[in-house]
Amino acid sequence: MEKLETKQTKDQIADMLRAEIINGGLPDGMEITQMGLAEQLGVSRMPIREAFQILEQEGFLKRLPNRHIQVVGLKQSHIRRYVRLLSSIEYELFKELLDSEGEGKMAESFIKRIKDMQGSSERIYKFHTLISETLEDSQTIRMHHQFLGGLFLHALEYLADDMALQTALQQTDEMMDILENGHIPDRETIETHTNTVMGMMMEA
Repeated sequence: MEKLETKQTKDQIADMLRAEIINGGLPDGMEITQMGLAEQLGVSRMPIREAFQILEQEGFLKRLPNRHIQVVGLKQSHIRRYVRLLSSIEYELFKELLDSEGEGKMAESFIKRIKDMQGSSERIYKFHTLISETLEDSQTIRMHHQFLGGLFLHALEYLADDMALQTALQQTDEMMDILENGHIPDRETIETHTNTVMGMMMEA
């Protein structure tokens, strides 16, 4: 990793470390320290500490009993499990959006907010974050957004090519059509969409 020329935020450092772990630049089992990384990047220890906390929550780093930090590398089985779990979570959230008690009002609000969005990757990501945000349940939002914020967001921002993004955007619109007709996209449809976004990760 090259020395950083400007002061970086915890999110920028977390993004960089996450990419290094996903790409194998920081191998599974490697131990890293706040001080060593701060010196290497030319930043203070505070944003390093905060970035470590983010990546610990996402499962990319593990704190050892001796207080050292260890890299947790990705395996294909982990990625496939992540895709299945995210798809299952979002299937259940879609069911909540169409709950009979809400008389479809939440689904209508969700669809309207998505249709106002422009762009491709931004619209796809907003589609996913709003699945839980529309429910206005802070615990569910936190859990869902935390799940999205690691592998899925990284793939969407850095790995998905133009063709994958266009396909994923088309799948997003198809799922909204299903919701508008009062139905729930099935798990297979949601999983196919997630696989599209994470295609390069799935092939690695």
